[in-house]
Amino acid sequence: MAYLLEHSEAQASWDKFKSNVAELFAQPVPFQCSGTTKLDEPLTLLAMVGEKAIGVKFPLPSESEADALKPMIELCEPAVFGRGKENVLDPTYRNALVLPTKTVGLISPSFSLNPILNIVEKLLLTSYEQLEGKRIKAVFEKCNVYAKGGFFGAHADTPRGEGMFASLVLILPSHFSGGELVLRRNNSQSKPTSKSQRMRELELTLDEEEYSFGCGDPTHLKWIAFFSDTEHEIKSVTDGSRVTVTYNLFSEDVALPPPLVKSPAASTATIPIYEILMNGLKDPNFLPDGHEIGIYCKNNYIIGTEEKADAVIKRL
Repeated sequence: MAYLLEHSEAQASWDKFKSNVAELFAQPVPFQCSGTTKLDEPLTLLAMVGEKAIGVKFPLPSESEADALKPMIELCEPAVFGRGKENVLDPTYRNALVLPTKTVGLISPSFSLNPILNIVEKLLLTSYEQLEGKRIKAVFEKCNVYAKGGFFGAHADTPRGEGMFASLVLILPSHFSGGELVLRRNNSQSKPTSKSQRMRELELTLDEEEYSFGCGDPTHLKWIAFFSDTEHEIKSVTDGSRVTVTYNLFSEDVALPPPLVKSPAASTATIPIYEILMNGLKDPNFLPDGHEIGIYCKNNYIIGTEEKADAVIKRL
């Protein structure tokens, strides 16, 4: 429930705080980044399914792509998708194949995930490089094949573990048509108000953004990283086969030796929201009676329990 401040000085201090937060959040923040990687040498996808091992080289030979993919497709199963806590098989919503294994590797002397992860860190996590002892870890999630007619309806993923913040999709080089990955983002911050909510809400409305990623150069590897709760869909493949490898991206702590000199640039104090909060707390007129402040985040985050964010908000 919204509350009234008794003194005009306190009201002015609160209004200034809200204005500073609104200005900070109004700045455009990317929710995706992408790129292409030229493979100087073939990239081999290795997989172990049960006692069977396969190896498929990419780029696929244009004259015999179907034959090159046949050993892999023979080991695939129909792909399911998550609906709540259940895995659902519904080819009217998702028509795709998946390798039923977590034992998958990409081998090439000229390819590494590290340069891609460095780009993701700089473009998606704008304050991340200011924090010492943090890095991005990529964990293999799945390998999918979208043959002709394959597609996946619009959906949004949910982070699957502590520290997960984004998904990374590699589109392996092959000749196919259709199969565009479409990302959509509505940055509206408008939320319903409940009577138990003792906070003022901050409403920001930005235009919906949409990006589409197709085949591109069939001799190059295409990659796209996006926040996990971004709505996305895969359009129908009209020709050929679209082969992807997906990783979950996690933020993890790394043990580092103590620095000889502590750098101010490697402190949480350099994060913009920290400065706004500290300036407010230094003002004697800022919330003189004390209150709990809640700021809606733009993405879904794991908070370490099964308690949903709405339940947390009701306690504020």
